Amino acid sequence: MHFEKMTDLIETDRLVLFPYTQENLHLFNTDLPAFEETYGVVYRGEELDYLLKGFLIKLEQEIADDPDHYLFFTEFLIVLRENSHIIGSIDYKYVPKDGVTEVGYGLNPAYTGRGYMTEALEAFLQFGKAQGIETVRADTLPDNIKSQNVLRRCGFTFLRREEKFLWWEIDLGTDCSRIKNVEYLGDNYSGFTDRVRRASRGILLRDGNILLSHETNPGQWMIPGGGIEGDETPEECCVREFAEETGVLVKPGRCFLILSEFYENVKYVSYYYLCSAVGLRNAEELAGKIKDEIGEDARLHAILDRIRDGKANLTDSELYAAITARITAQQMRRNVLSLDKREAAFVDSTRERYTDTFTVFTFANGDLFALP
Repeated sequence: MHFEKMTDLIETDRLVLFPYTQENLHLFNTDLPAFEETYGVVYRGEELDYLLKGFLIKLEQEIADDPDHYLFFTEFLIVLRENSHIIGSIDYKYVPKDGVTEVGYGLNPAYTGRGYMTEALEAFLQFGKAQGIETVRADTLPDNIKSQNVLRRCGFTFLRREEKFLWWEIDLGTDCSRIKNVEYLGDNYSGFTDRVRRASRGILLRDGNILLSHETNPGQWMIPGGGIEGDETPEECCVREFAEETGVLVKPGRCFLILSEFYENVKYVSYYYLCSAVGLRNAEELAGKIKDEIGEDARLHAILDRIRDGKANLTDSELYAAITARITAQQMRRNVLSLDKREAAFVDSTRERYTDTFTVFTFANGDLFALP
């Protein structure tokens, strides 16, 4: 690569990102071989079909019309250091409005699965932050799992479904540390996989304790969660499974761990989310059931009245205290959480009796829950 001819470079260990300017994009659009010779690169990026060619011609004019802000909407080419191959591109879609913009990216499919796009996006977000961008959004198709995982690894959180797209967001003022990726090979792993099963699990912490679900039949304490169904996102699955197993409604934050386990010919992928509690499932019905069993405890009656009237949720410190105080021991806890075959409780996440039950704790080295 001829670095001396490039401007506004973004560099990582394996990649160089450099932007289209009006001059170099005009050369790219009119004489690709001359562009490659001038900058010492080889184009191996996305297919230059009529749609992409038309976009680049339009982009050239947009840069000419707004040369002072072009870095906020031009494409940055993603170049491999090892061979100077252009393998993809990344861009912000428009000049930030109130600190908010969107990001888009594309990669030659031959280069997927090697972490290049995650590496490029992480660097691009830091570049954007330095330029004053505060919030970045992105959209993906529901079946584009690879792109969704890139966003999760870079700290994006799932926002909502909207027509045919899933929307994501990251606040560049928060901790954007990389997601943990852990692989575990079981003793019976066959050496190959022909099936993948995906699941989500939620971490709800309070005062150093974690909410766990107790499977009464096998006698194990479990991190709430379960298998992804249909076209659910892992985030949507986390909300559903957490409510089913604990009765608690949660809002998943960023995905901080992807655990891949290999047994026989199956790969089990679990997404772990740090969650916040936002309410109780069937709160009004549960409040009515509990009031019949708690006797004359006026303080608890007042809390239950707020639940029934929709004026309290699990962020209410008094409600937290009532649920975890074991006022009526296991019976009350089971009724509060509407569980038949499970019970749930906040427990000390550092105690050996719980940590040795979960693979996720085994590989955490004690820092899994040291999160913002």
